[in-house]
Amino acid sequence: MSLRVVVTEYGPRAGSVLRHLVSQAKADDPLAPVTIIVSSNYVGVSVRRAMARQQITDAGVGIAGIDLITTYRLAELIGAPDLAAMGRRPVSNPVVAAAIRQVLAGRRSMFSAVREHPSTERQLLRVHRELRDLSDPQLDLLADQSSRAADVVSIHRQTEQALAADWYDEFDLFDVATSLIDADPDQVTRRGRIIVHLPKALTAAAARLLTTIARHNDVVVLVGTTGHPRADQSARTICAQLNVSLPEVAAEVPVASNIVSVSDADDEVRTVVRSLIRAVVDGTPLERMAVVFGSADPYARLLAEQLDAAGVPFNGQAIHEVGHSVVGRTLRCLLSLSDHGYSRADVMALLSSAPIRLVADAPGITPTADWERLSREAGITRSPEQWNQRLERVIADARTQLEAVDENDDRPDRSARRRRAVRQMRSAAELARFVAELVALTDPGAVPSSWPEKCAWARSLLDRYLGSDQRHWPDHEIEAADRIDAALDRLAGLGEIELAPTLGTFRRALDAELEAGLGRSGTFGEGVFVGHPGQLAGLELDAVFVLGLAEGVFPATRRDDSLLPDHERAVLDGALALVSGRLDDEHRDFLAALASASGQRVLSFPRGDLRKSAERVPSRWLLDTAGALAERRVWSEEFAAVASAGDWAHEIPSFVAGIRDAPFPATDQEYEAQRLLNRLAAEGVGAGFAADPLARREPAFRRGAELIAARASRSFTRFDGNLTSVFTSPRGDPSDHPVFSPTRLETWASCPHAYLMRYALGIEPIERPDEATRISALDKGSLIHSALDEFVNTELSQGLVPDAGRPWSPEARQRLRHIVDHHCDLAESRGLVGKRLFWQRDRKRIVSDVLAVLDHELRREHQGRLVAAELAFGLGESSPLRHRLRDGRTIDIRGSADRVEIAPDGSIIVIDYKTGSSRGFTDIKRDVDKTANGTKLQLPVYALAARREHGDQSTPVRAMYWFITSKANYQSIGFELDDDALGRFDEVLATILDGLEQGVFPARPSGESFEFFVSCDYCDPDHLGSGARRREWERKRTDPLLRPYRELAEPELLL
Repeated sequence: MSLRVVVTEYGPRAGSVLRHLVSQAKADDPLAPVTIIVSSNYVGVSVRRAMARQQITDAGVGIAGIDLITTYRLAELIGAPDLAAMGRRPVSNPVVAAAIRQVLAGRRSMFSAVREHPSTERQLLRVHRELRDLSDPQLDLLADQSSRAADVVSIHRQTEQALAADWYDEFDLFDVATSLIDADPDQVTRRGRIIVHLPKALTAAAARLLTTIARHNDVVVLVGTTGHPRADQSARTICAQLNVSLPEVAAEVPVASNIVSVSDADDEVRTVVRSLIRAVVDGTPLERMAVVFGSADPYARLLAEQLDAAGVPFNGQAIHEVGHSVVGRTLRCLLSLSDHGYSRADVMALLSSAPIRLVADAPGITPTADWERLSREAGITRSPEQWNQRLERVIADARTQLEAVDENDDRPDRSARRRRAVRQMRSAAELARFVAELVALTDPGAVPSSWPEKCAWARSLLDRYLGSDQRHWPDHEIEAADRIDAALDRLAGLGEIELAPTLGTFRRALDAELEAGLGRSGTFGEGVFVGHPGQLAGLELDAVFVLGLAEGVFPATRRDDSLLPDHERAVLDGALALVSGRLDDEHRDFLAALASASGQRVLSFPRGDLRKSAERVPSRWLLDTAGALAERRVWSEEFAAVASAGDWAHEIPSFVAGIRDAPFPATDQEYEAQRLLNRLAAEGVGAGFAADPLARREPAFRRGAELIAARASRSFTRFDGNLTSVFTSPRGDPSDHPVFSPTRLETWASCPHAYLMRYALGIEPIERPDEATRISALDKGSLIHSALDEFVNTELSQGLVPDAGRPWSPEARQRLRHIVDHHCDLAESRGLVGKRLFWQRDRKRIVSDVLAVLDHELRREHQGRLVAAELAFGLGESSPLRHRLRDGRTIDIRGSADRVEIAPDGSIIVIDYKTGSSRGFTDIKRDVDKTANGTKLQLPVYALAARREHGDQSTPVRAMYWFITSKANYQSIGFELDDDALGRFDEVLATILDGLEQGVFPARPSGESFEFFVSCDYCDPDHLGSGARRREWERKRTDPLLRPYRELAEPELLL
């Protein structure tokens, strides 16, 4: 018997050689047995189908009598019965991992400190499989290289010893099969000639099996080569393992026929789908084409989405990972809740991951959006105690609001406020019960100890929160659920090795199971193949498209092995594969993929990664093709110029260009987009959108087109806030007028669009408390205001306020200290203070600033006898301030002035506390406009309210902003409410009321090119900048309808 090597190029040539070898093996007997050993079942199916397609014109051609089988399956058929008779079972990765954990727990090593880390277990498991192929002398030599290598080898040997009695792996299987073949050669001779088809790598155990078979049967190894010396290193290694030489055969390195350069991965996929459809139109069957990529992320998902959208069937690479399924995501979320103390973010992530049931054995699901909003408003960040306490506070606050809505309340929104309070109480109570149950079921302290019990516990969690009814689930979700159920069965069997695993161990083992893919997508032979280049070896295609040919993507960046680096592996002379050698293997797969196509071979280069805002350079392998096509060496920096000069390269500048210039759009959407782009180019945006047939067929498109055209124009339209035709405000009886606050009026002056969103539509941003690192400026100001108001009111009620110019007593200071501490504690309990480290410093600063107010009263420029704090008007039982404008209209205003004093001359001093920066207020001192273009209205309002309560129309009033922090140096800024100030105030109010009554609500973002904070959440809702909105305002502000607002907000531009 013999073993010989036949060398062939990859692709159709390899198929022809294989069929010739089969024909030789059958000779004159078409039914003679022939065994073809393939590298995978996938290759076996493709080879069988390729041979079945050939016409039977010569004796021996066909598939009768041919058995396609992998090396492992052959060894299993021969050796598995004997191993089973010994009581040994096939080992799995979870079993090996459990044995490694037991070894690490029972010995001291350099890995002891990190034995619980998931990467330690994962890497030792990987290396264990590599070392199983080495002999004892080779292991000894490797162990001599370093103390780290010695520890790795020792752990490997102990793991092997722990498993030897009850388990077997592929290496045991190969060794037993090899010995049985020598004892009974008939097990292989009856299989006829054995042909090993295009092996990419052999383990030493597999090589021993094949050489043993060759002593009793004819073995032919069909080795594929690419013509590239380094890419063909694996072929030389295989021959060396089989103790034969690689025949010298001239082979031409495969090159592509075309190169396409696109903007990013998304455009690569869109472009290749168009190319597939164009190829089908030209007569190429889908099953004769393949799209391959070096990295599944993001290409597998993008291709699945785009091919589905285009209606193109495909098969190959699994799209869905078990862990990304609904069951996988839910189980991972449930098991990780305790990691961060049941943080709000983690609980909300669980609720968003799947349709989580509200209660057990009931169909209703959790109201995720409501609970997201409620938990933010409650200021919850983490810990079961915080969930309970802060939701109880929400319930208490809602109950107080409900009690405040008494039967005598005749305000028109009484019923709405009652319903809102009841809904808030009910929602908070449901959320509190849900979280309490969630904590009880997932608390690490309540998790059972053994593997079977832990698996049963995990199943019970899934049953509680997902239920068992999967009738309406997608097929891939049902398959994932079945796989997870099978994985839990496997893990339950680990109780034989580990008695009481930790929860962390259970989660690591489960994560390893969840990382598996959901098998294949589609059915082989139906549609275009999608996958890795290495899967094309042995296929015969008409066209192949290779995506992602950018340096660092394909080929990917390789890093040395941290456990067994290449310089230690190299001492074994090839017995242990080098990490650097994997690059050559990838190159071989890439070249073999190109060779598999007899027609189109297209390489795609993404110039950038828009997800990471990164530029990319062409892959070295793409440059090889570029050099062959250009007939000279091409460097990455000159690729674009060289490609533009050749007819073998095509650059697609952008997404729009790709659609506009596509010879055959891939989807209905692309077809409509291409037609629309052509129309817009010919007729312009406005006319093009309006005249397009799609605008007549699709109301949503028509409205969107109208919006785009309106926003692009110079006119102030309804899409820009022009609601003059639909927005009305009563002008009749003053009792019908709404009651305004100064802040509400200031909002319209600053940005009318913000007014529309917040006050007309009731839309308010809700901050995420878990993202806050420090107490917000708003909450800090509220805290300081509340503390000072409580202190002053207490002192006033007890007659303890000193006369003007007299200091506060030490006892008063102590009382203030207690009050401010109480308000700090209250803010902390409500989750308003951010991270503890920052809060410790901020709290000290707040206390210091508030206490210093008592000293700085004596240094203030204008002082008087304190007579009121929190002078309320229009709040509670107090009547609003009704102010008559000079044009005869009246406006009702509500608010609360922080402080009112009576000066020695009888004049009134009204003070508004400010805890922020004085920037933006300083112009009030010197400008005629004391309202700062309508954005500072509190002082005139408070001055009028103080005059009503403590004087008459002739009483002089001075209004001041007092900046009560050390950072602002406790300065005060104010003015006398004289006729000029009051006249300007009336003009501003008239403009604001006109704008509100007419329905004028343009967006007017800040003109700053860069800000360290978001000045308007409504103009910049995603916090990525408002430049586009600012440009819209600048384009439209010359509209006549906006002139009154421009005169108020931007008077300098009218000069």
